[in-house]
Amino acid sequence: MPISHELNTELQLLETRAHGLVTADDIERHLDLEERDGVVGIDQLFDARDATTDVTTIQVRRLVRRTDEMARRGRFGAIAIVTDDKVAFGMARMYQML
Repeated sequence: MPISHELNTELQLLETRAHGLVTADDIERHLDLEERDGVVGIDQLFDARDATTDVTTIQVRRLVRRTDEMARRGRFGAIAIVTDDKVAFGMARMYQML
């Protein structure tokens, strides 16, 4: 899977890394794992410097709806996304604004 995460218990920070092509389905699976692991409420550093994406604007809107639903069930941690890919940056900005 192109997305993995590890909980840094000392900093109470979810350290997430992405590499290769990250699809909307990959992000959905990552959200499933966050829910399974009980780390949805923890602040997250999402390092996507080694990743690209083919996520569309429609898929970003779907991800926004999903994370809104997750947030309604409890605290949703802050996410800092780091990328040097222009498409990934644009999709991250769209996600932020929506």
